[in-house]
Amino acid sequence: MANSSNSMRGPYRSWLAVEGRADDKAFRISAAHDEWNHLAIPLVAMERGFFAQEGLRHVELMATGDEADQVEGMAGGWIDLAVDPLTSMVLAANAEGKGVFIGGARRKGHTFHLFGAKGLKQMDDLKGKRIIIGAPDGATDIQAREIFRRFEMEPDKDIHFVYHGNMHDMPQTFKLLEQGEGEAVMVSVSFARHMEKAGYPMLVDGGQFFPPRQDRVTAVSDAALRERFDAVVSCFRGMMRAARVVLDPGEREPIRRLVQACGFATEEPEDRHRFDELLDSLYFRIDPAFTLPMAGLTEILKECQRDGQVPSKFQLESVLRLDPLKAAQDSFRP
Repeated sequence: MANSSNSMRGPYRSWLAVEGRADDKAFRISAAHDEWNHLAIPLVAMERGFFAQEGLRHVELMATGDEADQVEGMAGGWIDLAVDPLTSMVLAANAEGKGVFIGGARRKGHTFHLFGAKGLKQMDDLKGKRIIIGAPDGATDIQAREIFRRFEMEPDKDIHFVYHGNMHDMPQTFKLLEQGEGEAVMVSVSFARHMEKAGYPMLVDGGQFFPPRQDRVTAVSDAALRERFDAVVSCFRGMMRAARVVLDPGEREPIRRLVQACGFATEEPEDRHRFDELLDSLYFRIDPAFTLPMAGLTEILKECQRDGQVPSKFQLESVLRLDPLKAAQDSFRP
């Protein structure tokens, strides 16, 4: 596996895996976020040779770093499969007639918990206060805004959003709360125990408040479905094998070394701590079969219809293309 660059857009950071001669057209996989936890499963599949063993001899994995570029890349046919697009953007693109479809889940669910500053006891106490969020328009931001709406608080009016730039840096979020930069935070399941231990009150348990949310999904391009169906099936099988590696606690150090080799982390204590937190969160979230929780997906559709992102008559059947995933599940051998 080697680093490369992509001249089609960008430039983007990308990785190549080629088995034998690279005569085959590259199967292009995209992550919108240039962060190792978004890329871990396909990186492991490339590094362990799972894709090649499943028949994909030439794979390019790229991090677009931009949600819109990723969806447009699928619509344009130069990205075959995306591992983390925002569901709302996939639904909107499909409703506009673009060739972008949901092929499977990204996670079992995107569950976050809302904690308040010490002394706060209920959601009403947050009115007029500030919530600390990593980055705008991500799954954490979307979920927080939905929570406040359901408690009859208007985001950006009744509650103010403070962004610190990295939605996965939970220690930084915690530090900002301690410093009084805000009165509430959204944190992952794995980091919630640190918040509770430190004496911060959980105001909303995301796992109880929502069905298994699907703020991000695995998406497939129309071109890949029409022209490279078997390759899509092979990609899912390779990722299923890789997901089992990521979920194996005995593989923690090999995955850490892979992440470091790809330029995402160092041996610095802070980096090691952040890696451990993120990997722990994946243990809660990954479904190695990529099965799509329909209740959680339906929830996102209703929100998009309410907000005018897709027409009120839009049906999930229009955007679902689960045949490759089903074929991969039926033929999967660990």
